[in-house]
Amino acid sequence: MSGACEPDRRRQGRPRDPAADAAILAAVYDVIAEVGFAGFTVEAVAARAGVGKATIYRRWPSREDLLVAAAEQVMAETGGVDTGSIRNDLVSWFWDKYRRKDASPAPRILGQVLAEARSNPELSNLLRRFHTSRRKALASMLDRAEARGEIGDVDVDLLLDMVSGTLLQRALFEDRRFQRADIESIVDAALRGVGVDPGFAGE
Repeated sequence: MSGACEPDRRRQGRPRDPAADAAILAAVYDVIAEVGFAGFTVEAVAARAGVGKATIYRRWPSREDLLVAAAEQVMAETGGVDTGSIRNDLVSWFWDKYRRKDASPAPRILGQVLAEARSNPELSNLLRRFHTSRRKALASMLDRAEARGEIGDVDVDLLLDMVSGTLLQRALFEDRRFQRADIESIVDAALRGVGVDPGFAGE
């Protein structure tokens, strides 16, 4: 009888505070932006977030776990869109990605995430998962466009590389601030590059 009641008497831990989680991850971005991965420490994050180290370690057992959690939030991906036009799908999708990243800490740490991933297996795996999720979203939009008769067989990786690569190049090395018209121009050039007429695809 006493054993049956034991779970009821067991003390429950306090639920995690979403505000504390957000403050800690925001502090991660700030610390990395200031000192890079080489100088990144849990102590520095705790001081910036105004929490104790134990609060962080209860959530993320190691420095690496904390790094990956921060990177995962920055790289969170969503599915494709369906406007009925592959050209508009792509413009809307990439424009949404750019605006969300522009309002996030991504630009401050993306270059360092890419560099760190070369020697950090967890971050490297995260980048691969991120690329795979983007390819799947793009492939779903292209499949719908093919079913509508807008396009034929298109190289998904090449199209993604042309648009994403151009955006990344200009954002990281030219510190460009994009307008929707810039995204439209890049998407149109990429569609032509894989043999699709953006005028027809935008109808």
